[in-house]
Amino acid sequence: MTNTVISNHEDLLMQIEYLKAEKLKKESGLKVSFNEFLESVHPVNIVKKTLSDLVNDNEIKNKVVRAGLTIGTNYIINYIMLKQKMLKQFFSPLADINKPASVSGNIAMGIVFKIGKLMKLNGDLPE
Repeated sequence: MTNTVISNHEDLLMQIEYLKAEKLKKESGLKVSFNEFLESVHPVNIVKKTLSDLVNDNEIKNKVVRAGLTIGTNYIINYIMLKQKMLKQFFSPLADINKPASVSGNIAMGIVFKIGKLMKLNGDLPE
């Protein structure tokens, strides 16, 4: 703020106009600064900044990749184990080959029952 010597009415009017213009300039700068502040503390922007910082950190990238690979591997192993268990249940009646003929009829019925059960699981047959 400069101290200007005002000696007449015209100088006073010019100083008033100058101060009004300065006031408007500072108010618009303050509005811009305040809007930038509001944007920076918006929750969505905080999350975006945090995620971008995490993406740029190589150590965290490696940990996320390792965790993803572990989850994927566990999923595949569990999927294979489930399929193996289903196959084992399906073919278990065939393992009893040395049983008498009356029992082999039961084996055939067991196989048909298991096929129907698998088809229901896959959605090929209605309940």
